[in-house]
Amino acid sequence: MATSSESSKKEETVGLLFDLATKQREHCQLLLNGEAKSSPHKECLQKAVMSIDICTGLLEMKESVNKAKAYQQALQKYVQSILDSTYYQECVLVDYDFPQVTVKEDINALLNQFATFMKLCGSTESQLISILGEDIMECIHWRVGALMYMLANTIMNMETRRETVDKNWLRECCYVGVLHLMMVFEVRTPLTASTDEYTTNDQRIVELLSQGIRSDTHMLALAYGGELSYWCITNNGSNEIPQYPQLYKVLDTVTEGADRPSIQSVGSIGMKFLSRYIELAKGSLSMQSWQCERPEELLAELRKQ
Repeated sequence: MATSSESSKKEETVGLLFDLATKQREHCQLLLNGEAKSSPHKECLQKAVMSIDICTGLLEMKESVNKAKAYQQALQKYVQSILDSTYYQECVLVDYDFPQVTVKEDINALLNQFATFMKLCGSTESQLISILGEDIMECIHWRVGALMYMLANTIMNMETRRETVDKNWLRECCYVGVLHLMMVFEVRTPLTASTDEYTTNDQRIVELLSQGIRSDTHMLALAYGGELSYWCITNNGSNEIPQYPQLYKVLDTVTEGADRPSIQSVGSIGMKFLSRYIELAKGSLSMQSWQCERPEELLAELRKQ
């Protein structure tokens, strides 16, 4: 039987989530009534509102048979709402080429939103996975990695931005992106032919699962990780990290205190990403038209470093 202090703490936690959910709904509705009214990405915000309404509905259930389960479901819906609303923000940043004047603040704000909801869910990766599930954890790492890729890709393909960007900051963004894309493949244990979870006689599928490839997203993670690695080591900058600790907010939530690959080792990580991508694109996925020209160029350049 719960003590009065435990009950009070639970009520406080529910109250905090309810307040956050209320603010999230107000934020999404404000955008829908304003700048997003004619946006091609407004569907993201509409989905965010739907999720947050389910969240608050679950929190308001007074007669729930299993209040702990209802709270967990509410938390999952809150997280889904944040994922949808931040995706809207990311799309807007891409549409406007990551505005130079505010880009650092924009990136920090997005990372802070991810880190905030993750802290609500737990202090270790295992706790986060138990509450959010493997799919959402993979999604979080993919979203941050892909965000850093789109940022770097935009800057590297604009001559004026390449010349004026804070190279230390960009290099560190690339490094953080690589770390998150590595973690996309670390959330789950790769399946094998002997794994009870999945049984197949198709050797191609076995090969993909053993490499951690469950979807196109995983192939893109390999390609993005390889290119980010290349940009990281070819952008002259300081090896002293972190100079921008705010870029690590999401990573710190799940890996605080854990050793990380050095920024100097990113080149070898990139070669592994690209080699794996090329092997799969020419092998198990050869019928799906994955392009290898750019990955092969990058791999050759990384080998020269």
